[in-house]
Amino acid sequence: MLFDSRKVTELQGLSYKQRMQAIRLAYEKTDLLIKALLNFCKFALLTPVFFVIAKQQDWSVLPWILLTFFLYPILTKSLTIYFVRPQLAAAAKQVLTQSVKD
Repeated sequence: MLFDSRKVTELQGLSYKQRMQAIRLAYEKTDLLIKALLNFCKFALLTPVFFVIAKQQDWSVLPWILLTFFLYPILTKSLTIYFVRPQLAAAAKQVLTQSVKD
């Protein structure tokens, strides 16, 4: 799994803003079934944390909340890149041609 969008071969040479635009475009072009699977995986990452929070209602839950706060964006971005990778090359090309026109 890739935790950094700079290491994705289809996105090399793009700025951070362009990489995020390309990932967003690739997500929009992805099949509905793949999007549903991706969102289910994201939900599955959060579910255990919510169960811990619901069970423990004291300060011992704070480390879980902080861990989720920092790890969730990293893991979900990696999952998104994994699921939209087949559309990334076309999306990156579209972002490049769009930036050349501007």
